[in-house]
Amino acid sequence: WLPPGIQLNSKGRLVQESHLTDVSHQFISCSGDGIILVWDVRARDIAMGKLPFIARPKQLMKKDDKSLKWVPIFRVRVKHFDSSSAIPLCKMMKKSLEDGNLLCSATSGDLVSVKMLADVVTSTPFSDGERARPETAQIDATREVVNWIRRDHYRPALTLEQSPFLPELFVSVGDSNFNIWSRTCEDEPVFSSPNMYIAKYTGGKWSPTRAGILYLSTTDGKVQIWNFEEGDLIKPSMICSVAALSIETMEYIVCNDKEHFLVIGDSNGSLRVVAVPISFVTEATTSTDTIRSNFVSASCLSS
Repeated sequence: WLPPGIQLNSKGRLVQESHLTDVSHQFISCSGDGIILVWDVRARDIAMGKLPFIARPKQLMKKDDKSLKWVPIFRVRVKHFDSSSAIPLCKMMKKSLEDGNLLCSATSGDLVSVKMLADVVTSTPFSDGERARPETAQIDATREVVNWIRRDHYRPALTLEQSPFLPELFVSVGDSNFNIWSRTCEDEPVFSSPNMYIAKYTGGKWSPTRAGILYLSTTDGKVQIWNFEEGDLIKPSMICSVAALSIETMEYIVCNDKEHFLVIGDSNGSLRVVAVPISFVTEATTSTDTIRSNFVSASCLSS
């Protein structure tokens, strides 16, 4: 979902602040055919002409008309630099659409920075022969939308998540290792974990209360807790055995200042709620500064 303060119109441009509300109305999807779509849940209002700042329908729909077809308001085709072949996408992360860029992970394991905001919009026919209407506009197919491509993993990323404390940082989790990237150094990761050989990673999650804590789930039912505030960049600070099977999903829940939980689902469909150790709950006064100096301000490193 796009945050309430950011909305795109059918031309791929940011909507003026005077039209924004405190509610999210739009979300973005990506697919294996290299297409990124922007959807607006107010499809009926758009079709009735009530939101001209989002899109102007070719023909106004009547209020009692039940033939509404929900279509994306904007689309971007992501292709390789040297060919017309699409870049299959599997994950995406909203870096900051205010600067017009969207960070995605390709099925090949590469990181792809995509320019979302349009300069030129044309009515180029879609692949199904349907002519692009104002409410389903697309970026001119002749314009390059890929800012850069970087090698990240050798298989599709399982997690692509921005740090809740430092927007410059984001983690990319593959099945064999995880990488931490910084916007101040986009040529290579500022940290790469050692490879996993027996078990594999299944996902990762930043701590919402500690800037330097990262939780990683594995195929052998364990949760690794990495504490980058300690300066140990070789192994996790703690490994917790949670399940006998592979962990498929993991969410971090905050009940109060002292009670934090990991909600974990395994491959058998079982649900577990695990208390986070208090030592990883209490916020360190210098945690954000430590991580900023280690990763954001430092030059590119790779362990």
